[in-house]
Amino acid sequence: MLTTKTAIQAALVGGILAGAIDIGAACVIFHAPPEPVLKSIAAGIVGRDAARGGGMDMVLLGAFLQEFISVVAAGIYAFASMRLPILIRQWLIMGILFGGACDLFLMHIVGPLAGLHMQTVGTYGWWANLIANMLTYGPPIAFVNQWFANR
Repeated sequence: MLTTKTAIQAALVGGILAGAIDIGAACVIFHAPPEPVLKSIAAGIVGRDAARGGGMDMVLLGAFLQEFISVVAAGIYAFASMRLPILIRQWLIMGILFGGACDLFLMHIVGPLAGLHMQTVGTYGWWANLIANMLTYGPPIAFVNQWFANR
């Protein structure tokens, strides 16, 4: 079982790992190097034009935001698993579902609220992003969470 201390540890480790993997997956899906991918994340706060026109400051802001969001998501999963043990027992299935839920939340709520142009539902980019998050974002968070719960 997770304690508050191990839940925080799981959130930090799982979030940082998932955030890094997610950037790599985005680079592969969109055939882009990390710089424009990270700038597109920074655009959620500073706007598209400012992010594109910026330099290393925008890249670092995007990296920070990616990792911050990922640690928060992993924290939500870890603290939820303290009340819902199925999130630990069935970590792979729950991780896949959690990755999909995170993707849909970011693509259809956060992105539009930030004024970003998001992938159109049903397009290659939309499906690729959803599947990538289901396979490479949620499962690392869930795996690290169950590892901390079972050690």
